[in-house]
Amino acid sequence: MANKETLQRVGTIGDIHGEAKNLKIALEFLSQANVDQIMSVGDIIDGKTPQDVIECLDLLQTYKVLTVSGNHERWIIKGQNMLLPDATHWQELNEKSQKFIKKLPATREFDTERGRLLLCHGLGSNDMVGVWPGDYGVALEYNLDLLRLTMEGLYKFVINGHTHARMVRAFDSVTIINAGTLVDKQSPCFLVADFTVGYVQFYDIRQDEVIEARKVAI
Repeated sequence: MANKETLQRVGTIGDIHGEAKNLKIALEFLSQANVDQIMSVGDIIDGKTPQDVIECLDLLQTYKVLTVSGNHERWIIKGQNMLLPDATHWQELNEKSQKFIKKLPATREFDTERGRLLLCHGLGSNDMVGVWPGDYGVALEYNLDLLRLTMEGLYKFVINGHTHARMVRAFDSVTIINAGTLVDKQSPCFLVADFTVGYVQFYDIRQDEVIEARKVAI
Protein backbone atom coordinates (compact mmCIF):
# COMPACT_ATOMS: atom_id res chain seq x y z
CA MET A 1 0.00 0.00 0.00
CA ALA A 2 1.33 3.42 -0.91
CA ASN A 3 1.61 6.05 1.80
CA LYS A 4 0.16 9.11 0.09
CA GLU A 5 -0.62 12.49 1.60
CA THR A 6 -3.76 12.71 -0.55
CA LEU A 7 -5.72 9.48 -0.52
CA GLN A 8 -7.18 8.06 -3.71
CA ARG A 9 -8.48 4.66 -2.56
CA VAL A 10 -9.15 3.44 0.98
CA GLY A 11 -10.42 0.17 2.36
CA THR A 12 -12.61 0.37 5.44
CA ILE A 13 -13.64 -2.20 8.04
CA GLY A 14 -16.87 -1.69 9.98
CA ASP A 15 -17.62 -2.67 13.59
CA ILE A 16 -15.61 -5.83 14.30
CA HIS A 17 -16.78 -7.14 17.70
CA GLY A 18 -14.29 -9.97 17.91
CA GLU A 19 -15.03 -11.50 14.48
CA ALA A 20 -11.44 -12.58 13.89
CA LYS A 21 -12.18 -14.89 10.97
CA ASN A 22 -14.11 -12.27 9.02
CA LEU A 23 -11.54 -9.60 9.85
CA LYS A 24 -8.73 -11.75 8.48
CA ILE A 25 -10.71 -12.40 5.28
CA ALA A 26 -11.36 -8.67 4.81
CA LEU A 27 -7.78 -7.65 5.54
CA GLU A 28 -6.29 -10.25 3.21
CA PHE A 29 -8.57 -8.99 0.44
CA LEU A 30 -7.88 -5.30 1.08
CA SER A 31 -4.12 -5.83 1.27
CA GLN A 32 -4.31 -6.93 -2.39
CA ALA A 33 -6.86 -4.30 -3.49
CA ASN A 34 -4.43 -1.47 -4.38
CA VAL A 35 -5.66 0.84 -1.61
CA ASP A 36 -3.60 3.64 -0.10
CA GLN A 37 -4.74 2.89 3.45
CA ILE A 38 -6.90 0.42 5.36
CA MET A 39 -9.08 1.97 8.06
CA SER A 40 -11.23 0.71 10.92
CA VAL A 41 -14.13 2.54 12.59
CA GLY A 42 -13.64 0.89 15.99
CA ASP A 43 -15.80 -1.33 18.22
CA ILE A 44 -13.21 -4.07 17.97
CA ILE A 45 -14.05 -5.75 21.26
CA ASP A 46 -17.16 -7.32 22.86
CA GLY A 47 -18.80 -10.10 20.91
CA LYS A 48 -16.61 -13.19 20.78
CA THR A 49 -14.10 -14.83 23.11
CA PRO A 50 -11.17 -12.88 24.60
CA GLN A 51 -8.87 -14.92 22.35
CA ASP A 52 -10.83 -13.78 19.29
CA VAL A 53 -10.65 -10.15 20.42
CA ILE A 54 -6.90 -10.37 20.99
CA GLU A 55 -6.48 -11.86 17.52
CA CYS A 56 -8.47 -8.96 16.04
CA LEU A 57 -6.30 -6.42 17.82
CA ASP A 58 -3.16 -8.21 16.62
CA LEU A 59 -4.45 -8.30 13.02
CA LEU A 60 -5.14 -4.56 13.02
CA GLN A 61 -1.57 -3.92 14.13
CA THR A 62 -0.03 -6.45 11.74
CA TYR A 63 -1.81 -4.90 8.75
CA LYS A 64 -1.12 -1.35 10.01
CA VAL A 65 -4.82 -0.48 9.96
CA LEU A 66 -5.58 3.14 10.84
CA THR A 67 -8.11 2.68 13.62
CA VAL A 68 -10.29 4.89 15.82
CA SER A 69 -11.88 4.07 19.13
CA GLY A 70 -15.52 3.02 19.37
CA ASN A 71 -17.81 3.30 22.35
CA HIS A 72 -16.94 -0.28 23.36
CA GLU A 73 -13.23 0.60 23.62
CA ARG A 74 -14.13 3.67 25.67
CA TRP A 75 -16.29 1.54 27.95
CA ILE A 76 -13.65 -1.08 28.64
CA ILE A 77 -11.06 1.56 29.54
CA LYS A 78 -13.51 3.15 31.99
CA GLY A 79 -14.86 -0.15 33.28
CA GLN A 80 -18.39 0.62 32.10
CA ASN A 81 -21.17 -1.72 30.89
CA MET A 82 -19.19 -4.81 31.84
CA LEU A 83 -22.42 -6.79 32.40
CA LEU A 84 -23.36 -6.66 28.72
CA PRO A 85 -23.55 -10.07 26.99
CA ASP A 86 -20.19 -11.09 25.50
CA ALA A 87 -18.42 -8.14 27.14
CA THR A 88 -14.64 -8.26 26.99
CA HIS A 89 -12.99 -7.61 30.36
CA TRP A 90 -9.79 -5.61 30.67
CA GLN A 91 -7.95 -8.33 32.59
CA GLU A 92 -8.67 -10.81 29.78
CA LEU A 93 -6.50 -8.81 27.38
CA ASN A 94 -2.73 -9.02 27.19
CA GLU A 95 -0.49 -6.00 27.68
CA LYS A 96 0.00 -5.45 23.95
CA SER A 97 -3.76 -5.32 23.37
CA GLN A 98 -4.32 -2.99 26.31
CA LYS A 99 -1.69 -0.55 25.05
CA PHE A 100 -3.18 -0.56 21.56
CA ILE A 101 -6.68 0.22 22.84
CA LYS A 102 -5.45 3.01 25.11
CA LYS A 103 -3.70 4.76 22.22
CA LEU A 104 -6.66 4.78 19.85
CA PRO A 105 -7.85 8.30 18.97
CA ALA A 106 -11.54 9.18 18.76
CA THR A 107 -11.15 10.57 15.23
CA ARG A 108 -8.64 10.77 12.39
CA GLU A 109 -8.54 13.24 9.48
CA PHE A 110 -7.26 12.80 5.94
CA ASP A 111 -7.11 14.59 2.61
CA THR A 112 -8.62 12.78 -0.36
CA GLU A 113 -8.80 13.50 -4.07
CA ARG A 114 -12.31 14.91 -3.50
CA GLY A 115 -11.97 16.72 -0.19
CA ARG A 116 -11.33 16.32 3.51
CA LEU A 117 -12.26 13.01 5.18
CA LEU A 118 -13.15 12.38 8.83
CA LEU A 119 -12.81 8.85 10.17
CA CYS A 120 -14.83 8.30 13.34
CA HIS A 121 -17.04 5.74 15.06
CA GLY A 122 -20.31 7.66 15.48
CA LEU A 123 -20.44 11.25 14.29
CA GLY A 124 -17.37 13.32 15.06
CA SER A 125 -16.22 12.87 18.65
CA ASN A 126 -19.61 11.49 19.75
CA ASP A 127 -19.29 7.70 19.55
CA MET A 128 -22.91 7.04 20.58
CA VAL A 129 -24.78 8.58 17.64
CA GLY A 130 -25.16 7.85 13.97
CA VAL A 131 -27.42 8.07 10.95
CA TRP A 132 -29.53 5.08 9.90
CA PRO A 133 -30.55 4.44 6.29
CA GLY A 134 -34.20 5.01 7.23
CA ASP A 135 -33.68 8.29 9.10
CA TYR A 136 -35.78 11.14 7.72
CA GLY A 137 -37.70 14.15 8.99
CA VAL A 138 -37.53 14.62 12.76
CA ALA A 139 -34.81 11.98 13.17
CA LEU A 140 -32.50 14.15 11.06
CA GLU A 141 -33.72 17.52 12.34
CA TYR A 142 -32.81 16.56 15.92
CA ASN A 143 -29.52 14.89 15.08
CA LEU A 144 -27.37 17.71 16.44
CA ASP A 145 -24.07 16.02 15.67
CA LEU A 146 -25.04 15.63 12.02
CA LEU A 147 -26.23 19.22 11.87
CA ARG A 148 -22.93 20.39 13.33
CA LEU A 149 -20.94 18.50 10.71
CA THR A 150 -22.99 19.90 7.85
CA MET A 151 -22.96 23.48 9.18
CA GLU A 152 -19.22 23.56 9.92
CA GLY A 153 -18.39 22.38 6.42
CA LEU A 154 -14.97 21.02 7.42
CA TYR A 155 -15.36 17.63 5.80
CA LYS A 156 -16.57 16.38 2.45
CA PHE A 157 -16.76 12.78 3.68
CA VAL A 158 -17.35 11.08 7.02
CA ILE A 159 -16.56 7.36 7.25
CA ASN A 160 -18.13 5.83 10.34
CA GLY A 161 -19.81 2.80 11.87
CA HIS A 162 -21.77 2.26 15.13
CA THR A 163 -25.15 1.48 13.52
CA HIS A 164 -23.93 -1.74 11.82
CA ALA A 165 -25.91 -0.58 8.77
CA ARG A 166 -23.94 -0.04 5.57
CA MET A 167 -24.89 3.22 3.93
CA VAL A 168 -23.87 6.05 1.63
CA ARG A 169 -25.95 9.22 2.09
CA ALA A 170 -25.29 12.84 1.17
CA PHE A 171 -26.39 15.63 3.53
CA ASP A 172 -25.76 19.05 2.04
CA SER A 173 -21.99 19.21 1.63
CA VAL A 174 -21.22 16.05 3.67
CA THR A 175 -21.45 12.45 2.51
CA ILE A 176 -21.74 9.84 5.27
CA ILE A 177 -20.19 6.47 4.40
CA ASN A 178 -21.05 3.76 6.93
CA ALA A 179 -18.86 0.69 6.71
CA GLY A 180 -21.39 -1.69 8.27
CA THR A 181 -20.14 -4.55 10.45
CA LEU A 182 -18.23 -7.82 10.38
CA VAL A 183 -20.65 -9.48 12.82
CA ASP A 184 -21.44 -12.86 11.30
CA LYS A 185 -25.20 -12.72 11.95
CA GLN A 186 -25.60 -9.19 10.58
CA SER A 187 -24.63 -9.40 6.90
CA PRO A 188 -20.86 -8.95 7.34
CA CYS A 189 -19.27 -6.57 4.88
CA PHE A 190 -16.50 -4.04 4.24
CA LEU A 191 -15.83 -1.44 1.55
CA VAL A 192 -13.43 0.27 -0.78
CA ALA A 193 -13.92 3.99 -1.39
CA ASP A 194 -12.35 5.33 -4.59
CA PHE A 195 -12.08 9.12 -4.43
CA THR A 196 -10.52 9.41 -7.90
CA VAL A 197 -13.28 7.67 -9.84
CA GLY A 198 -15.95 8.57 -7.28
CA TYR A 199 -17.61 5.45 -5.88
CA VAL A 200 -17.95 3.21 -2.83
CA GLN A 201 -17.83 -0.51 -3.50
CA PHE A 202 -19.23 -2.76 -0.77
CA TYR A 203 -18.15 -6.38 -0.40
CA ASP A 204 -20.08 -9.11 1.42
CA ILE A 205 -18.46 -11.98 3.28
CA ARG A 206 -20.43 -15.16 2.65
CA GLN A 207 -19.27 -18.61 3.67
CA ASP A 208 -15.72 -17.31 4.07
CA GLU A 209 -15.69 -15.81 0.56
CA VAL A 210 -15.64 -12.17 -0.56
CA ILE A 211 -18.55 -11.30 -2.85
CA GLU A 212 -18.84 -8.02 -4.74
CA ALA A 213 -22.01 -6.25 -3.58
CA ARG A 214 -23.54 -2.80 -4.01
CA LYS A 215 -21.61 0.01 -5.72
CA VAL A 216 -22.61 3.61 -4.94
CA ALA A 217 -21.48 6.84 -6.60
CA ILE A 218 -20.05 9.59 -4.40
